[in-house]
Amino acid sequence: MMLEYQTESPILGLELGRLVGDSGVYLAILHPRKVVVCSLSVDAKTKDTGTFYNVSQVYSHKLDRTACNMCLGSFGSVKNKDFICVQSMDGMLSFYEQDSFAFARFLPQFLIPGPLC
Repeated sequence: MMLEYQTESPILGLELGRLVGDSGVYLAILHPRKVVVCSLSVDAKTKDTGTFYNVSQVYSHKLDRTACNMCLGSFGSVKNKDFICVQSMDGMLSFYEQDSFAFARFLPQFLIPGPLC
């Protein structure tokens, strides 16, 4: 699938997960200063050349620190929904439980951001 979508700022990361209360799968888009959760739906005007999708923003979180990367997961043994974890350039991990901020923690002895898994 190829997606073309105009944004106001660069895209640092994309993830798919259960990020809204229903059982659907949504797209998380990480920008330097915000994370946006969008829904994808098939365009009714699909052509013979392929399937086209509409992208609609469901919610977003403004980030206090410049983001580096993110990962999604059912942290804390939660079932049937995913949380978003954003790592900032200065070593803070911020956790978002769907459309709410959960908490943030600094990584001790942090030097440079690295991959999250």
